[in-house]
Amino acid sequence: MEESVDALRRLAEECVSSKGRLDVQEATTKGLLLLLQLKEESRKLAFKAEDQREETSKFKTRLEQAHLQLQNLLYEKEYYEKEINECQNFRFKHSDSAIGLVPVEQFLQSASPETLAQIGEDPHKLMLERLRDELTQRKAMVDKLEELRKAKASTRQEVDKRKRTLDDLQQQLQGLEDTAKPLQTILAPHLSLRGFARSADLLPLPLYIVYSQLAAVREALGMPIRVAILGSSVEAESFAKAQTLDPADAGADAAQQPASDGAAGAASGLGGPAATEPAAKLPRLSPAPPYALGASAAAAAQPSAAVNTSSSSVDDLYKVHPLSVLLEVQRENNGRLQTIISVKFQFLVNLKLVTAHSEVRDDNVLLAALFPGDDGSATAFESLAQLQGGTFKYDTSRPAKPYRWCQDLAGLDFAPPLPLATQLQGPTGQGTSDAAAAVLEGLESYRRQQRVVHVIERLRAVKTGDEALK
Repeated sequence: MEESVDALRRLAEECVSSKGRLDVQEATTKGLLLLLQLKEESRKLAFKAEDQREETSKFKTRLEQAHLQLQNLLYEKEYYEKEINECQNFRFKHSDSAIGLVPVEQFLQSASPETLAQIGEDPHKLMLERLRDELTQRKAMVDKLEELRKAKASTRQEVDKRKRTLDDLQQQLQGLEDTAKPLQTILAPHLSLRGFARSADLLPLPLYIVYSQLAAVREALGMPIRVAILGSSVEAESFAKAQTLDPADAGADAAQQPASDGAAGAASGLGGPAATEPAAKLPRLSPAPPYALGASAAAAAQPSAAVNTSSSSVDDLYKVHPLSVLLEVQRENNGRLQTIISVKFQFLVNLKLVTAHSEVRDDNVLLAALFPGDDGSATAFESLAQLQGGTFKYDTSRPAKPYRWCQDLAGLDFAPPLPLATQLQGPTGQGTSDAAAAVLEGLESYRRQQRVVHVIERLRAVKTGDEALK
């Protein structure tokens, strides 16, 4: 191609330098031939360039494919290296000793002779056999796990079935409860007392009478009051055991047991346990008839048999029973019951008295003025006057005072200064039926007197009057 270009250049120079002497026809023919030759060479060069371009494109495609494959291999290499590092650095929740392969010694002991022969001394084959053995064991464990899961599913179905049965039974019981509500309403006075049966059994006899009578008035007459037993039942049980095991009181309690049983059974009317009280302080609902006296009755009526505490300390004299009875007198206010006065009844174990007090100081003043001439000084109790050589006086600075109406409420009828019968049964065991008849007669008289109703009405009246004056 360069030669053709040089020939055309020389022909053009010759034409210019000849100045008309050159044959025009020949020069033209020669020039056209050179142009055709130059065109042919240019076409060949273009075809060659196109072929070169196509070949370059093919090589470029192969290069790109090779580069892409290289990148894929590098990525796969990086991924495998990452996985290998993670596997090598992985920390199981459980140690290898817990879930890993069995130790080599254990595997060799359990492996068959054929397996040991195949392993030989090759550690790689040993590892492969250990892995196969582990795989076999784990497959067996998986099968066992599936069996356990099936058993669990079966058990769950049985549990669900029984649960549905219990739900149906619950609905039936609910329907039965709804059906029995009218009967429950009728029997409510009896059912409501069962919750306190255990604590009530631990009450001393006077407090038991107070509680039972207050609860009976609440349930039978529907009076707006609340009655509760306060204190620890555990301490009361311990106290009762200590009283039972006290050797100093064993002789006196044994002598007074028949009379105490008769008084407890007749006075409470609820089958509570009879308290072993000394004869001079037995809760009596009315004096025993003269024919119930025996030779020991007159001696029991003496001050020395009442409460032998002349040598006891003051704290022992005023020792309080662990359980007490709380009375809350209520009234209706905007359709709701509101407590207007609370009275706490306690029993002095050694003095054999029932005391009453309120947590509100002003209410204690009302309690002292509840009945005329009954300020809680205990001057009317002849048995107390005999203590400490005839010099005992009740500590009136204590908030809890032994009001006369408290003793009446508890069925404690103290003897006047003149001696009266204090036992219902003589030492010979005679007169049991007469004594029981006397107790029943006294209980009927107690009910006719409406002592509980009278005390509650007076409490409500004095509290209402006191509020009206403020």
